[in-house]
Amino acid sequence: MKVRVCVADRPGATAKVQVLQASSVQEAVQRVHAQGGQVLHAAPLQPWVKALGAAHAARSESAALLVWLEQWLALLRAGLSTTESLRTLNAQATVWQPQAGSANHTQSLLAHVNDGSTLSAGMRKAGCFPDMLVAMVGAAEHSGQLPEVLESYRAHEAQMAELKHRIVSMALYPALLLTVGAMVMLFLMLHVVPRFARIFNGMGGDLPWAADAMLAWAGWLQHHGQWAWVVAAGVVVMVFGAWLRPAWWLACFRQVRMPRFMARRVALHWQARWYRVMGMLLGAGLTFPEACALARPVLPPKGRLRSRQMEQWVQEGCAPVEALKRANLATVVAERLLLAAQQGAGMSTMFVKAAEFHEAELTRELERTMKVLEPVVMALVGLGIGVVVVLMYLPIFELATAIN
Repeated sequence: MKVRVCVADRPGATAKVQVLQASSVQEAVQRVHAQGGQVLHAAPLQPWVKALGAAHAARSESAALLVWLEQWLALLRAGLSTTESLRTLNAQATVWQPQAGSANHTQSLLAHVNDGSTLSAGMRKAGCFPDMLVAMVGAAEHSGQLPEVLESYRAHEAQMAELKHRIVSMALYPALLLTVGAMVMLFLMLHVVPRFARIFNGMGGDLPWAADAMLAWAGWLQHHGQWAWVVAAGVVVMVFGAWLRPAWWLACFRQVRMPRFMARRVALHWQARWYRVMGMLLGAGLTFPEACALARPVLPPKGRLRSRQMEQWVQEGCAPVEALKRANLATVVAERLLLAAQQGAGMSTMFVKAAEFHEAELTRELERTMKVLEPVVMALVGLGIGVVVVLMYLPIFELATAIN
């Protein structure tokens, strides 16, 4: 199989994308590590049809996991033990399973637990649970706070899903408006304008400047029209690829030099997510280096490299707040809150408070931007279509005036 690997030669270096031939993703990662590289992301390279099915299956699997956790949490809070609650979930009519005809995940987990494995070890052997959830359950086995840990993970995933839904909902109307406006513009420029140009094609004498423009455009389409279709097909492929493979879109997006204010808000979004995940993991009982290792995939590639450096500094004896500051992963608000955490408050609580502060700030800015963007997009689309229509009919009006 082909594996797509994002590799950095050293901390702070530019990440490179490589395609390796290996029997598994783990083999490709081990090969890169043997060569001295650091793997930031690794995933099998699949055809688009298979990738589409894999993306849909991943979304369905994530939603099913949240429902399953809610049911398990309700049974645990009702007083059932871990084994009894898993048996109840396995006995219900609707089971959580990866695909039709295969063993459901609850049955696999229950079998490992009955064989004597701990709950976290059974979840790891089942191979269908996120690493973050497995680590949190392992920490809860020592603290005895399994329902609290499950509720924390479920609330985090539900909040991330709600945030994504909110962003998609706010961006849906401008996106639809741009799509419909672009389709109307393409129809006018590729079909209607050339037909109008035929009216003035055989006319002699001086023609209005708008008619000359339409004739020039129709002539270019007649000789180079295939390039217009190539560009249109390329745009469709890019849009479809961005929806199918968000990692590609993010990789291209990172290569574009964004304005300073936009880059700051994008970095703040990743940091807010990382703060929330760190708070959740620390609240489950994990140590700071363990939480950093599990929360690292939340960050972009450059942030992951800084997270590794921060983890090394903490292991060498550096204070967490100082390591965060040196790695440029602490905002002013987060730094003040974490300094207060060192003086007695819980660090997990302060991470969550920092995440809530920045998420509220980003939500307000996003709502304000969308309120301004919607009328601007509507005005631009209407102006573009109106200009094309006026330019088509302007020569007719001028010729009618000249005849009169």
